[in-house]
Amino acid sequence: MSWSLLGAVVAVLEREASLAGELPLDELGAALYALADLIETDSLVDWNDDQEQTQGNVVAVLEQAAAAYKDNCALLELSFN
Repeated sequence: MSWSLLGAVVAVLEREASLAGELPLDELGAALYALADLIETDSLVDWNDDQEQTQGNVVAVLEQAAAAYKDNCALLELSFN
């Protein structure tokens, strides 16, 4: 099975939404913002579908975005204390 990058992110959040009752749009925005810092294009589709793009690179960028998201959340928690 293959997914668009945005479709994969939304699918994960929809799974969470089935438990919470609504799609966490703030988390979707945060995920896209984290990806925007790492991807040098205005289009996730163009970046993901580039002929030279590899699955390994996409996974690596997703891991970097997740780590950046966690780091930013930790900073926010510290700033609230």
